[in-house]
This record gives sequence, structure tokens and C-alpha cells, in this order.
Amino acid sequence: DIGIDKNSFLEEKPSGRYLKEDCVKNLLPVRKSYSNKGTYGKALVIAGSARMAGAAWFAAKAAYYAGCGLVRIYTVKDNRNILLTKLPEAVLTTYEERETDFSSLDECLNWADAVLAGPGLSEGAAAHTLVSKTLLCADKKTVFDADALNILAKDMSVLKRTKGERVFTPHLGEMSRMSGKSIKEIQSDILSAAGKFAEEYRAVCVLKDA
Repeated sequence: DIGIDKNSFLEEKPSGRYLKEDCVKNLLPVRKSYSNKGTYGKALVIAGSARMAGAAWFAAKAAYYAGCGLVRIYTVKDNRNILLTKLPEAVLTTYEERETDFSSLDECLNWADAVLAGPGLSEGAAAHTLVSKTLLCADKKTVFDADALNILAKDMSVLKRTKGERVFTPHLGEMSRMSGKSIKEIQSDILSAAGKFAEEYRAVCVLKDA
């Protein structure tokens, strides 16, 4: 205790906290000695287009590293052999790039506890449909990243018409497209930019910079 109390801030409390590595480790849940992979949740990763299998692999692998028990990748059929070789423990559901129905995605969304959409997805017609369907799934905790953000940037009003626990992870360029502000303007007060975005769209905003 070094004597700093609420009065010492002159009624201007800090706007953020800095978490160090040892703090983060203490926030992670401990594995139970009697459990199985189903105990630790099911994550759906909607990622990867033709020639972009790596994005799906990195994202799914990260879900496992974070402690998820079951990871399912929803990706274009071209990526099937690569992902089965690189990450055989993941469940894999594929679609044709020219597909229009995507009923298989509905089943995947129902299966999942949490969803990630966007890495390497492209901005084609199929990707637009996948992001739209995911956005309407209001009962899932969903992370929107990469190409999903570029797709949403074309009509941000849709975020105010849909509900759900959502996390957006833009870098400065994506944030610029989503907010209509210049990168320089965002960088001038990055905490404020993230906070205002989060408040306006009722979401968590992980705004990335150096």
C-alpha cells in the first residue's frame, strides 16, 4: 500500500489497466483432474478461403492453445487435405466456394459454444453470406476478425440491428474502415477510439497497435 486512494486521482480515475504475464496466467482456469475434451467447450472457426488455409490453421490451433476442448473448422473444400494433415485433431466441415445454401453452417453454429469468423475468409459472395449468418446467431459468443471486419465495414448499421456477445479485433486499417476515421486520428487517442466503438456497437473492441 503506497497511499494512493480514490481521492488521489483528483476525481479522474484511470481509463485502463495494464496486465502483465503473471496476472494473465492467474486469470486462466485450471484444468480439472477428472474431465475430458467435452468439459472445455466447443469452438467453431469460420476461416480460410482457397489458397488461404494457413489462416484457418493458425486460428484453430490458437483455440486449442487457449484451452478449448473441441475445435471445428468451417472452411472451403480446397483446404480439406491441408488442414487434415496440419491439424488432424480438429473436426472439419467444408463447403463449395460457389455454394449458396450453407445449411451446413447452421448445424455448426448450433454445435458451438463460441465462434470465430473472418481469418483468411476473403470478401467474396460466400464470405458475405457466412458473416451475415454468423451475425444473426445472437446466442453465441462470437469473435469477428480480419475479412469479417472488412465485410462489416461496408454496412456498419447492421451491427445495431443484431444482438449477441461480440468481440471485434481490428488493426488500425480495419478500424479506419469501420469507423470512417483516419489512422492518424485513431492513433492520437487509441483508448478513446476503442471505448467509443465498444459503446456504440455494444461489443468488446480489441484495437490492435504496436
